[in-house]
Amino acid sequence: MANYYCTARTNYFKVKDETAFKAWAASHGFQVAESELGKGFALFAGEANDSGDLSYFDEAQDETVHAADEISQFLARDAVAVFMEAGSEKARYVIGIALAVNAEGEQITISLNDIYAEAEKRFGIAPSRAEY
Repeated sequence: MANYYCTARTNYFKVKDETAFKAWAASHGFQVAESELGKGFALFAGEANDSGDLSYFDEAQDETVHAADEISQFLARDAVAVFMEAGSEKARYVIGIALAVNAEGEQITISLNDIYAEAEKRFGIAPSRAEY
């Protein structure tokens, strides 16, 4: 079995408490970048895990937690954090996902896999999957 490796990051977003946000990010091994244009902060996968995504393993809960599930507590009221991730498991699967979350914790997710249903709807043909 091959390992999944990806590249992940967020847009720049405003936070309520810079110190608390940076402490949370550091505690999970994420990297934080500050916009030079005053747009806020971006989150990058750091030493959080070997796969390069924006999640971490919570030993106390014995589960993997994605940063998107916790980021809303730090977001300013008028901010939206957009997570982008693209990766693969060798050439077997190519995965891409975009997820947006607001300060209320509401999320929207779009996946590259959505293309199959869209192609079938538009062309009337169910395409084979780009995987094996």
